[in-house]
Parts: sequence; structure tokens; C-alpha cells
Amino acid sequence: MNKLRGFTLIELMVAIGLTGLVAVGAYQTFDQAVRASGGAQERAAQVNRLDRSWRLLEKDLQHAIPRQNVSASAFQAPADAFYGQRVNTGHFDESESDLRAEPLTLENPLGQPWFLRLNRLAWENPLKAQRSDLQGVAYHVIEGKLWRLYWPVVNNDDIELDFSSLDFTQAGDTFAEDVQLEGSAMRQQILMEGIEGMAIRYLPNSASSLDSGSWQVQWPPTSNTSSGEVVPASMPLAVEISIYLEGFGESTRLFLLQPEA
Repeated sequence: MNKLRGFTLIELMVAIGLTGLVAVGAYQTFDQAVRASGGAQERAAQVNRLDRSWRLLEKDLQHAIPRQNVSASAFQAPADAFYGQRVNTGHFDESESDLRAEPLTLENPLGQPWFLRLNRLAWENPLKAQRSDLQGVAYHVIEGKLWRLYWPVVNNDDIELDFSSLDFTQAGDTFAEDVQLEGSAMRQQILMEGIEGMAIRYLPNSASSLDSGSWQVQWPPTSNTSSGEVVPASMPLAVEISIYLEGFGESTRLFLLQPEA
């Protein structure tokens, strides 16, 4: 007569241990897969924001016009038709290898919240509001975030000189979501985050080609006429912008502006 025989305590402990090892291995594999998927989705979202930001910049620059406002003060000259700050953080120079990876903040030497400012045409008006299709546009980078500002052009500098109510601490979950500022006609939109470096250069209309050595590091340039005089209403022929993005690296775009008449 055969006797029924169960598991010994040692056999049971070995079985439990093996089961635990298999479960831990399966969990680690699953966790790595989830992390990889999440990282890929985050990277794809960042690339998408970068691409959409480039397209918005392209649209603004292609519709830029050489138009100056009337100064709000009789003692102050009107703003230039196109303003481009001197920007080069060194991230695109091969000799610079010890740059720290930290969010970029650009300080405007004039104390204004933008590194690029222009007037443009073709402001879409789907609701047929009673307003001009002229739009003032500016771009700003603070704590690694790229912001777009815009306002209606009313033929004076009152609106664009009133930027005290701007709030660059807001979080932006939606690309280019409008933020209406209380008591101001200026609106702001956050385009993307994670900017660590930037470089910009401007090609004057006098350049014979894009490979010309006449690229300028700011606009208006210190001198853009044979007499050494600066023309406030002048526009560059092209603008090249390079962005160094966290987890992505360098991205550069060249934008051609409408030639001056």
C-alpha cells in the first residue's frame, strides 16, 4: 500500500524562493518597459513642442514688416521696427565643453521682457472683431521656458511699454495656450520648456548670399549704412536661431523674411 507523501518544509521554502525570484524579475522587466515608454513619450512630446514652436516663429518672421510705432513720449524715440538681442550662450561652440546643464534665462540689456520683438501682418481674425490685423510679437526665455507675447498694434508704444503685469511663473500644460493679463492688452503663451542654450544671428539685406561673412550678432546692427548711421525701420533678410534643448541637444532653423521694398 502506497503512502501519500507531501512537500517537506525545505521543498516548500525552495518553491517559494524561486517563485519570488521569478516575480521580482518580471516586475523589474515590466518597470523598465514602463519607464522606457514614459521616457519615449516625454521625448516625443518635447520634440513636438519644439517643432510647433519653430513653425510659429516661422509664421511670425515671414509676416514681419518694417513698421515703427509712434513714440508715446515726445522725449523718447519710437521702438525699432525689429529688435533682436545679442544672444550666444556658447553651447554651439565645440571648444566649450564645460557648460553647465541648467535652465536658460536671457536678460535684456534694456530691461524689456524679450530677446526678439517685431510687428507683423496677417493676424487671423476668425470672430471678425473690430481690430487691425497688425500684431506686435515678442519672444522671451526665462528659467528654460520659451514664451511668446503678442498685442494689438495701435500706432503707439503704450501697450508694449506696459509689461509690468506679465507673469512668467505660470505653468503651461497646453501648447500656446493664451493667458489674458489683467489690466493689459498684452497676452502671453508658453511654448516649451527645457531650454539650456541659444544663439541667434541676423543677415542684413546688403548680404550677397547666406554664406556671406556679413552676419550680425544683434539687430539693429551697430551700423547698417555706409555713413555709419542706424536705420530704426530696417529689417534683416534672414534670422538664424539655434536652441539647445535638455535631453535633445541642438536644433537650428534659418528663417527668411520678406525683402524690403
